[in-house]
This record gives sequence, structure tokens and C-alpha cells, in this order.
Amino acid sequence: MMIWKEKPDMFVFDFFDGSSRELINSLAEYFDIDYEQLATFLLKDEATAYSLIEQFKLDLNKPDSKNVQITCRHMTTSNEEDIKSFRKRGVLDLRGMLQEDTPLSSFLAKHGIIVDVDNRIISINEKQYPIQSSSEDCTDCYIGSDLSCTGYSKCELNKQISFLHTKLYFYNATVEFFIHGTLKDMKNYSSISKYPEILLTIGNVLAAYRKSSLFDEKLGNEWQQRNKQCYVLQFNVNLQDMETYAPMDYERAYWEEKELYDLAGYEYEDYLLHSIPQNFYNNYYLLKVFCQCFYSESEKYGSLLPGKTVNPGGFKIYKIVDNSLKLLE
Repeated sequence: MMIWKEKPDMFVFDFFDGSSRELINSLAEYFDIDYEQLATFLLKDEATAYSLIEQFKLDLNKPDSKNVQITCRHMTTSNEEDIKSFRKRGVLDLRGMLQEDTPLSSFLAKHGIIVDVDNRIISINEKQYPIQSSSEDCTDCYIGSDLSCTGYSKCELNKQISFLHTKLYFYNATVEFFIHGTLKDMKNYSSISKYPEILLTIGNVLAAYRKSSLFDEKLGNEWQQRNKQCYVLQFNVNLQDMETYAPMDYERAYWEEKELYDLAGYEYEDYLLHSIPQNFYNNYYLLKVFCQCFYSESEKYGSLLPGKTVNPGGFKIYKIVDNSLKLLE
């Protein structure tokens, strides 16, 4: 006798602590695949997202990606007092961290730095500088020179501020996190186990402002002295709130996945007109992430869509003690 099993309301994929059996079971239930057949296929050879679609004739438009969550981790440094701000505000995007009343914006203000993301201005010691891209011409010279900059000859301050522009506007200042990886992987990523990565960018702006060829370590060092403890925030993110398809060269990216679109019955015109549903991309992203995390121990990153944040109370806070995670109550 066949036993009918009701599907869960939400499918949660935890690539940190989920066992292989749990992950396979979640994928099988979500895409309505027989568990044994899926497990056999995954364990026989190293599958890819495309081979899974082809083998099980998956329709990426069918399962509703609003019913999927992925467990994510965000590393930060703080102290026992400031860590409470995450419980109050949640995990803000970089825009919110810089503009709202947060430990980061307060710290920068004490050093004479204010970043107005909305109006694209950085103030250093009350002098305002427009946050421009490298392709924009300066309206007023950053350093008071009578000579006009060209695309091939920009002052160092302009160059460093353009890197800040890239982080804030090209990458949209989104909330970034790990989807997979060890604690060691996370601690070795950029400066995040010591101080916020944005302080690297602003430190380079300060060095150029002071006409120094050396990275200004003052901000990072002072942050580290005040915020000696490293924390990991863990939360579940709705797949539909994640950045799942944002190629730098949209038209060229089609040809890299043409086989996929052909299999799904989509043509180049559908792609150019953005007629392919976002749900299709979300499910394809889930399959790619699943295969990457299932077969590899290397770290995997993700980000929320622009403007999305993690709500207060929707996460756990872990303190790193002796290279292990200790849950804070």
C-alpha cells in the first residue's frame, strides 16, 4: 500500500549542518523526485544542475521557490553591548549600516567620516566629496588642482572613491553571507574576522585624502581594539529574496547557458525581453548551489536582493570561542 506523505510548507536547505540524507530528501520532496532514484544518481557520479534537469525531466517553472529557504551565516566583529543592535535592527544592508544610527556609522562619525549613500556624498572632516564612478568627470576637483582629470589620469582620491562607488552602487550595498563553508573559511575571508570589510575601502580613501601611499590602518585597528569578539549570525533566507541571476554581461550570459534554455523551450528573444520567470532562475540557482555544496567543501557566498534585510529576531547569534560556535541566549 502506498503511503501518501504531505509536503512541508517550507523546504529549508542547511548546507552547514544538514546531513547528506536530509539534503537529498529536501531536494527530492521539493522537485517531486523519488528519493532512492535521486540518491543513486547523486552518489553514482558528480551531478550538475543541468544533468539533474535532464535526468529527471525537471520543469523549473513548476516548484514555487517562495517555499524554499537557505540557511546562511554572516560573520561580524562587535562587543557585548553593540551586538544587541542586531537583535533590535536585524541585519541591515550596507546602506543602512552607513546611514542609520548604528555602531558602524557612529564609529565613522567619531573619525570625521559620514557616508550619505542616498545623496552619493562622503564627508571627511566636514569636506564633502561626491561618490562618483571611474567613468564620471569631476564637477569640482577633489584636490584643488587647476588641471582637468581624464579617463587615463585620475587623482588617487578620485580612484579610491570610485572603488567605494562600485561597492555601494554597482554591487548595490547588499547583505552578503556564506551559504557553505567552514568556520576557518569564514575567518580567512577578507578582513571580516577583524573589522568590517567596508573599512578597507574607506581606509584607502583616507590614505588618498592624506596623500599617503600606504593603506590607512587606523580605522581597522581602532575598530579591532574596541570590538575584539567575533560573532556569527545565522538565519534562513527566502530563496525569492536572494540574488539568483545577475550576470555582469547579460546578453553574453545567454550563450553560456544556451543548452539550458533550449531544453526548457526558451528562445533568445524570450531571454532578451526578460520573459523568463524569476522562479525559473531561482530553481536553477538552487540546483547549482546544491551540487556545489554537496560535492565540495569550499566556501560558497550569496547575497540578498537590493534593499532586502534580515528582520530582527529571525536569526541566531553565535560567539566564536576556541574556534567553535557557542550560541548566545
